[in-house]
Parts: sequence; structure tokens; C-alpha cells
Amino acid sequence: MRLLLKVLTIALTSVIVPLCNVTAKNSYSQTIRQLDRALDKREKFISERRALIDSLKSDYSRHTGEDSKQLIKIGNAYCSFANDSAIHYFHQAINDAADDSERREATLRRAELLPLAGLYEAAEKTYSEVDTSAMDSNELQIYYNTGRQLYSYLAAAFEDFPQYSEKYKASALNHQKNLLALLDPQSEDYLFNLGEYYFMLSENARLQALL
Repeated sequence: MRLLLKVLTIALTSVIVPLCNVTAKNSYSQTIRQLDRALDKREKFISERRALIDSLKSDYSRHTGEDSKQLIKIGNAYCSFANDSAIHYFHQAINDAADDSERREATLRRAELLPLAGLYEAAEKTYSEVDTSAMDSNELQIYYNTGRQLYSYLAAAFEDFPQYSEKYKASALNHQKNLLALLDPQSEDYLFNLGEYYFMLSENARLQALL
């Protein structure tokens, strides 16, 4: 629950902080219009996401056989929108997977979201049991990116317990370092992860140079 509140706080801050910058000369009506625009964007996002999910579900229902790839797409659409539903569809994709690659992808996607449901032990266990021996470079990128995010969630969840949070933070950084080694240094993903890596290490000079 605490981790969920933190995620919600970050989301709300993106709306509230701009409102806090309103100066004395701004009228009450201007503030209300600014809030209305933020709420309109939220409603638009929800509407578009629901339409996407409905479309993906409709496509899936027309398939005569099991299609784990479509289930993964549905799970991805639910991510950050309704994580419990995303976890459900990734679990179904694991059971319906046509091959090991699809099963690993669904397993990793599900593991990444488990901390947000408070299932910390299950998240670690699920992730640690994924076999990387047959993974190609693209799969390894997904694997390390999942670990980076999963352990970051765990570090945030246990911030009041330094003996755990520091361990999880170190794991997140290690996974990000491994991810960076696989990414194209000219890609946006590389620059994003490098910036986040410097930020987590509090290497502000390097971060500023990157920006």
C-alpha cells in the first residue's frame, strides 16, 4: 500500500505542482481552467486506453486458438492503468505460451508489477527463477530492464529499512549497468538509462554533462 501511495503521489504531483506556481496576479478562474485542462487530459488518457484495451480484447476473442502474444499486448495496455488486470493477463499468457521465449516475456512482465501489488517476495522469487541461458541480446535487455525496475520498486517500498533498501538499490543499479552494456550508446534508451544511473549514484556533474 505504501508503494502504491508513492506512485499515486508522483502522478498527482504532476498536476498539483504547476498549480502551486500560480502567482498572486493569477485569478481564481485561471487556476480552475488550468485544473480543468489537467483533468481533461486525464479523461482523454482513460478513454483512449479503454478503447485500446477493448480493441485488443476484441482481436483476441476472434482468435480460434490460444494466443499468448495477444494476451501480453492486453497486459501491456493495462500497465499503469489497472495493474491487477495486467498481472492477470500476463499470468494467463504464461499458461498459454507457445514457446519458452513468450513464456519468459510474460513472466518478466508479471514479475515487474508484483511489487506494486505488495507481493514483494513473489516478485523476487519469480524473477530469480527466470532462466537466462537461452536468451538472445534483445531478451537480455528485457530481463535487465525488468530487474532494474523491479528492484527500484522494492528499494522504494523498503526505504524505512535501510538494510533492505540499500540492497535493493544496489541490485537495481547492477541490473541497469548490465542493461547499459547491451544498449546502443547512440540510442535514446541508452541515454535515458545512463542519466538515471548517474542520478541514482548522485553523480550530478556527469548527469549535468549528459543533459
